[in-house]
Amino acid sequence: MTHKDTPVEGATVTFLYADNNFASGTTDAAGKYVLSYGARGNGAALGKCSVTVFKPRVVASASPPPEEKDPTKRREVMEEWERKNKERLEKEKSGGAEAPLLPAIYSDTKTTPLSFEVTADEAKNDFPIVLAD
Repeated sequence: MTHKDTPVEGATVTFLYADNNFASGTTDAAGKYVLSYGARGNGAALGKCSVTVFKPRVVASASPPPEEKDPTKRREVMEEWERKNKERLEKEKSGGAEAPLLPAIYSDTKTTPLSFEVTADEAKNDFPIVLAD
């Protein structure tokens, strides 16, 4: 799977069938994915399906304040930790998280333009996904 000619890592790809069953998988660093369908394990069921793609926003979590045993350095270390934590929070508020979000159209079954048909012919079941803005 690619977006803007770049492989997308960490996106969830879901094939949703008319009977509300689904197969899903997560993309690797090369944008490749392997689907799992319920108890069947790897693979997908035969049939037509709509396809959604979702990549969650990566949000940096705050680390605990560092311990500093030297009382003369403690204030400096805490001020630096507070500054970095404030920068992280401001970045999250402005929507500038590290990982770009994919266009929302692909994450909703009502709006996704993606659909495939899984057939018994394995050679026809390679579904590269190219996302446009």
